[in-house]
Amino acid sequence: MPAPLYPFFLKLDQQPVLVVGAGRVASRKIESLLRCGASVTVVARDASPVVETMEQHGRIRLFLRDFSESDLEGARLVVAATANRGLNERVSQLARQSGIWVNAVDMPELCDFYVPSIVDRHPLTLAISTHGNAPALARRIRHELEERYPQSLSRYVARLGELRESVRARRPDLVQAAGERLAQSTALSLWLEGREAEAENVLLGEIQQVLDNKHS
Repeated sequence: MPAPLYPFFLKLDQQPVLVVGAGRVASRKIESLLRCGASVTVVARDASPVVETMEQHGRIRLFLRDFSESDLEGARLVVAATANRGLNERVSQLARQSGIWVNAVDMPELCDFYVPSIVDRHPLTLAISTHGNAPALARRIRHELEERYPQSLSRYVARLGELRESVRARRPDLVQAAGERLAQSTALSLWLEGREAEAENVLLGEIQQVLDNKHS
């Protein structure tokens, strides 16, 4: 059995990332990197219309040519997303020699990291990985979580953050207690049922309870 993965979330805002390949699969990887604020450079012989449009809108830098080792200079991450296994192997080898983490799409043996299946309810992110054993199962679990936790959950999580900060401004010593109480609140069920106004009242009541019991 391989060693367990160490999960973490990486800050890529304004960080240089190289993507080798510009087809359908690469375009999905590029889009996810751009959503995280990465500064993406793409190198490929040919590019799909989607990738070309990204370049035309100034979202990426695109070079239509063969990959060169010099393309790795300055990159923090590399994604090899071509249909050419030999090229992906070369990109992976050179990136590792340069101390750059690399992901080769659908080639786990060439990867330093895997990109998990994601449920994006920003600022909440749920990530599912099967260590490459069962990607279809990861997708199934993702779909189930997407149904259970709708897009409205993003507003709920953001609201919890606002309430925690309001407590921090008044009583920094009660932030942890407030966070625990909000996490256990019945407001979540109300919010997921679409009863957001009721949920808001419950959350405000939870905060008031924390503040009222500050001397207990």
